[in-house]
Amino acid sequence: MLPKHDPQFLTPIRRWEKRVGFVTPLRWVNVISILLYHLFLTPTTIVLQQYFDDVLILRMTGFGVTAGAHRYWCHRSYKAKTPLRLILLLCYTMAGQNTIFEWVRDHRVHHKHSETAADPHDVTRGFWFSHVGWLMMKKRPEVLRAGRAVDMSDILRDPLVAMHTRNLFPNLNHQHVVSFWVGIKYLLEERGGVMKERGTCYFTSLLCERAISHRPILMLQPV
Repeated sequence: MLPKHDPQFLTPIRRWEKRVGFVTPLRWVNVISILLYHLFLTPTTIVLQQYFDDVLILRMTGFGVTAGAHRYWCHRSYKAKTPLRLILLLCYTMAGQNTIFEWVRDHRVHHKHSETAADPHDVTRGFWFSHVGWLMMKKRPEVLRAGRAVDMSDILRDPLVAMHTRNLFPNLNHQHVVSFWVGIKYLLEERGGVMKERGTCYFTSLLCERAISHRPILMLQPV
């Protein structure tokens, strides 16, 4: 039996989580892997060419998340033909986030239940939680119920989304391998620098928007 399924192993951990103040259980695999990832890759050398690479890739991944997963698949703000949808899909994959299905489902739930117990990244639980903390914790029962109730019929009918969901890990590996190889081969970047920049720039910065835009002091509405 794996430790995560062993009640005797989990009981003292869950007790500590509640004593510290966590509302829902932590995803310790995510917590430990993200911590080690940043600790291991922090001491790197950054070269000038790397900044140009960062700007290019950051724009591409941002385009995939904002114009693709957000404005097109989630909100259907515009119509797109297959070539554009494929470009959006490739750019989104480079951002290293969840499947499009999960992204759209969580964001639709977020809009419908913003800043309530059913909001996947409820800002009333703090800046850190709404930024990346929600990815390290199990979802509340209210969030799970809201996710099952939200209409996802349009996403389920999209063959490109279905393909992306079935092949998420091969797609992620392909995109990151290509990105790392270009940076190392043609931009003379350090290997650790390439990996650290991908992780911090393309993943963390894209998540920061929701945490900042929902701070009560800013008086901003969901986007």
